[in-house]
Amino acid sequence: PLATKIRKLSTRALEIRIGTNKFKGVGLTGGVLLCNIIFVPEAPSTAMAACIFLYFITLFAIAPPSSSTLETPEVLEKIRRLAADNLQPTLNVWREMQARHGGKKLTMQHFLQTVREMSKTNSGRQMAAFWGIKNNRLFRPRKDGEARYDPIIMRNENVPNKDSAEWSLLSLWLALQEAMDRGVKFPDCLFLYNALDQPMCNIFYPCHTYKFAPPISVIGYNRSLLPEPQLSEKKPPIDRSPGHGDFVISHFRFTGHSGKSPAIHPHHPTIVALNSKGDPEWSQKRQIKQHPVPWDKKRPQLFFRGKAWCSHLRRLGCVRIKLANLTARHPDELNIFGANMPRSVFKQIGKLPSGQRPRLIVPMHEWAEYKYLAALDGIGASSRTIALFHLGSLVVKQRRTPYTEWFYNSVKKGVHQEEFWHSDEDAVDVVHRLRANDGYARQLAEAGTAFAQDYLVKEVMMVYAKHLLEAYVSLFSDMDEYMESVGDPGNSTRFRAQYNRWRTDW
Repeated sequence: PLATKIRKLSTRALEIRIGTNKFKGVGLTGGVLLCNIIFVPEAPSTAMAACIFLYFITLFAIAPPSSSTLETPEVLEKIRRLAADNLQPTLNVWREMQARHGGKKLTMQHFLQTVREMSKTNSGRQMAAFWGIKNNRLFRPRKDGEARYDPIIMRNENVPNKDSAEWSLLSLWLALQEAMDRGVKFPDCLFLYNALDQPMCNIFYPCHTYKFAPPISVIGYNRSLLPEPQLSEKKPPIDRSPGHGDFVISHFRFTGHSGKSPAIHPHHPTIVALNSKGDPEWSQKRQIKQHPVPWDKKRPQLFFRGKAWCSHLRRLGCVRIKLANLTARHPDELNIFGANMPRSVFKQIGKLPSGQRPRLIVPMHEWAEYKYLAALDGIGASSRTIALFHLGSLVVKQRRTPYTEWFYNSVKKGVHQEEFWHSDEDAVDVVHRLRANDGYARQLAEAGTAFAQDYLVKEVMMVYAKHLLEAYVSLFSDMDEYMESVGDPGNSTRFRAQYNRWRTDW
């Protein structure tokens, strides 16, 4: 009986651990095989003792650490501060809804209802994904009966195109995998990851009814920051939101997990393999270097380059186009242009004193040549804001916007950044004020850069992602129970059996 029990335990341990670390998995395999060969009733007691010793030593060697090397006291203190500013307001919204519904937590039926609702929308099928984590392994459930835990397969299958899949989906996937490889233990869960340029709550499905599960999104929404509507404008559905409905996570676009963007860290090996074309210096060439241009050498202009995307919310207008037109009237203060601008903008550019058409595409490292960098919304919040804080310049953020990212509540006006746009020409006034008080501008720039170096780095972002998913799971009464029934993604037979259940549930 003891031999049988040990064999069962060792086989189960192998089933759980083999996908975590290949090298240690090989060691466990050897230990299990040895047990199964010599651990028989006829075996001498010395052989049995040797087998038990080898098995437990091997199992101990691959056991996950109680805490990862990333989760140091210093990092956890940063997570506490970030969560208090950014995650707690979201939790409060859902707990207030829970209180209004008799204190009942969400159930997996709410999640399954969300799956069914999102399957009806084209945008949901294109840029939203249902992901899962089991035994610290990330997978993407699909109704075709196969799990996807290869990020390259996931990327190549994505709709509408591989480019958007790489920076919006693959970047988070690789970052979570890297965190797991570095010892961060994520909770077992299923979640909807929304990589769209807008939040989902009360746009794609009515979160305020408490009939759906919250999404994990790259862009959030704060209704209190939304400008009052024009008299001629109908109130959009998003205004029904009581607050921060989406759990907002970073998509890790500028942390080296995307080949389409420069990075503040060396690129992930998968990204290098996909994009370098054999160039050994490919990643190094695309690094965002700290303080590449001394403050006194920077030009005192408000700078921006980007495509002329317009917000989903009509009352916000097209801020990039407005400021490009403003640049034509104030070329000394502003340097804001972008690709695919309307013809009217280019007609205005022709009237500039230089008479030359400005460069519409400027590499990120050249942005550091300017003292003031504009953080402007596109369709939603601009994903490049993290990168701007690492350039040693002063970030001047668009104020009149309800869109938020995962760290926005932690950066303060007059401390880490400046803001503009109380009126249409406020950007010019801000530049005049900053030029008149260069010491103040430099102080803000240095504080913003210091904040970025402390908080807007992948190690902190990875651990924050773990705490965000733990908070998400805490809203469910039966997520843990449901995930117990999910087979190990590393065991295809058990996992395929789970898909038969999902086909019915989903």
